[in-house]
Amino acid sequence: VVTVEARNGYKVEVYLDKFLNGELVDSTYLYTDEYAAIRQKVTVGTLVPATPTPEPTPEPTPEPTFAPAPVSPDDDMYDDMP
Repeated sequence: VVTVEARNGYKVEVYLDKFLNGELVDSTYLYTDEYAAIRQKVTVGTLVPATPTPEPTPEPTPEPTFAPAPVSPDDDMYDDMP
């Protein structure tokens, strides 16, 4: 599908200009092109625009948490304390 906005027509004359030291020394006419006007916005084609399907956002994987083991006063670690 192609959509073209409205626009004015125009005519272009194409020349080959030759310059020497910044001065025009020769100008040769090559051809004329004409571009037709487009009166209104035009859409051409048969394709029906597809509706994009959103991709699901993946759930973040939680980072593992490390909790210190519980310590009680009866543990051996308190035996060498003064």
